[in-house]
Amino acid sequence: MPLHDLQIAMVEMIHSHTSACPEKLDCKRLDLNEAERAWLHELSESKGFQVTCDVQKWWRKARLQIAAPLTLRLLERLQLQALVEEYICATPCRSLYFVPEAMAFKTFICEHTADPLLQALTVFECALKAIHEYRLSPVSPMETNSNRCRNFSVVIAPMSQLVEFPAAPEKLLCALILNQPLPTVDGAHPVLVGPGVKKYWRAATAMEKGVLHQCATPQSLDSLLEKGPHNIRVVERLVSERALRLV
Repeated sequence: MPLHDLQIAMVEMIHSHTSACPEKLDCKRLDLNEAERAWLHELSESKGFQVTCDVQKWWRKARLQIAAPLTLRLLERLQLQALVEEYICATPCRSLYFVPEAMAFKTFICEHTADPLLQALTVFECALKAIHEYRLSPVSPMETNSNRCRNFSVVIAPMSQLVEFPAAPEKLLCALILNQPLPTVDGAHPVLVGPGVKKYWRAATAMEKGVLHQCATPQSLDSLLEKGPHNIRVVERLVSERALRLV
């Protein structure tokens, strides 16, 4: 029994048994003989195998509890906690690390809910978790008095993003932590999340929001200045916080 094919078969068996739509394992493409396939079938019906599947589910839920505790708390407040089980069943385990699990969970939540508070919070919390595991790389400050700066372009930096909250984020976080009533939706509250930002996040100004949207693709400094003469100060600040990078 080739070890590689055996491992593939057992992983797919776990995925099949933990899925909301279990499918019969197709071993035809694997280098396994009839006796080995029969053994795998017997294994799939054993109590020990079921325990293995249950442990994987438990560990994935534990990862979410560590990676996105406030998102899970908001799901409970909204009586949507069943989405966690639906996510586990619908999304196979592709990694043992926290960030990939959090990213997959964020995608699932954003695709399966329309609540604006929940969508903003899960994106925000997932971004923070990714930043915690991100090694900062040195970024040179912009030389504001140098003409050669105009030869640069700037683009939003890796791990940085703008999150639009529909209510004041500090009110939402306090409500979840202190078990207070959730804030009402009252308009856009842009938040900058980035590895160079103090404590990793802060409120973003309207001008910063505009610059960050423009810099979703590389923008020359000249083009940014044409759209607003004060943009250079905003760009300097965002580059110093590693929210934008020079290219």
